[in-house]
Amino acid sequence: MYPIGTFYKRHLDTFQNDDSRKLSIVCYLNDEDWQEEYGGELTIYKEQETINIFPLKGRMVVFESQVLEHEVKPVQRERLSITGWLKTRKL
Repeated sequence: MYPIGTFYKRHLDTFQNDDSRKLSIVCYLNDEDWQEEYGGELTIYKEQETINIFPLKGRMVVFESQVLEHEVKPVQRERLSITGWLKTRKL
């Protein structure tokens, strides 16, 4: 749950000493009437282009954790989502 005013700055979904995250997965659980002015979009930075993905109910986004920088813009209404990662296993 993202309370009003929360956000994530631009980052990769990886840690300095742990590169096991390969794919990031976000599934949005918001009401179907999510409006653009509510904010909370996921912005993905891909070379010379930015992609803005609005958190519509049931939408799922999958992207490479270590390749695509991304951020979550500030929300003006409570935003609901579930996030997970597909990782490689350390032997």
